[in-house]
Amino acid sequence: MAESVDATVFKTEVLSGACRFESGCGHQFIATNKVKEMANARDQMKMIDDELALVRSQIEKLRIEEELLLKMKAKMSGEAAPGKKGRSRSPSVKPVVLDIMKEYAAEGATTAEVDELVRRYVPTVAKDTVGSVLSRLKSEGALVFDGERYYEKKYAPKSDPSPFKGGLRAVS
Repeated sequence: MAESVDATVFKTEVLSGACRFESGCGHQFIATNKVKEMANARDQMKMIDDELALVRSQIEKLRIEEELLLKMKAKMSGEAAPGKKGRSRSPSVKPVVLDIMKEYAAEGATTAEVDELVRRYVPTVAKDTVGSVLSRLKSEGALVFDGERYYEKKYAPKSDPSPFKGGLRAVS
């Protein structure tokens, strides 16, 4: 009965040259050739990778050069540079703020409440815009601020001008 040969042992012996079977064109020659081919293939892959990196670098330089030339051309012709959009502004939030303040009427609204509602209608509004609009409306006299809440002028709580209800009395 023929002995079963372990494939890994056979492969190890063949690649290491420990197998005693030798011929002018035997398996040792083929195995060493495959190792050389693998090394050669590895070297070829490295060369291809290096060439690919060089080509990509040249492409990137050309893209930068193209962008520069397009900018120069646009500047000379007075056009906007291609691919560049001007800063887009959110629509005015002042009318939205005024509408919200009308809805809140006599109960008034805090800056945070107004800001939250404005962002539902205009999500792109900048961070401090609502606070600035409220402050501006207050200085224009359209809104009243009591230290916590903003009110439309006609709904503002009446403040007592004197801290003393009966007025000032002389002390004798």
